[in-house]
Amino acid sequence: MIARWLIIVALIVLVGCGDATESQSGGKKQLLPSDPLLSSLYQRSCRNCHAIVASGAPQTGDALAWEPRLAKGISALVDNVIAGYGTMPRGGLCPQCTREQQAALIEFMATPAQPANAGASE
Repeated sequence: MIARWLIIVALIVLVGCGDATESQSGGKKQLLPSDPLLSSLYQRSCRNCHAIVASGAPQTGDALAWEPRLAKGISALVDNVIAGYGTMPRGGLCPQCTREQQAALIEFMATPAQPANAGASE
């Protein structure tokens, strides 16, 4: 159990070593919160798992994956982040985040992704 946890933490650290300003990842545009503070928190914490399919975490912008989680209520989800849940580390890698910020980050991640050309006029 401890070995599994150490492997997960090592993978998270390695994944988190990428350039936080990168706007493209594998040809896929990164989704970021519009609020600069939340964007910074997301890039330093949440995206380390929620933007990596192999992590098993529900992906940012995948509303269907988030639907059953949101059914538990945002307060329960924030409690899970703070306490740690499954393979998610305690605090969700964001120990400085407030409950309100955690809730805003969850809501951002659970919002359906917009197509890259959404709102563009032809």
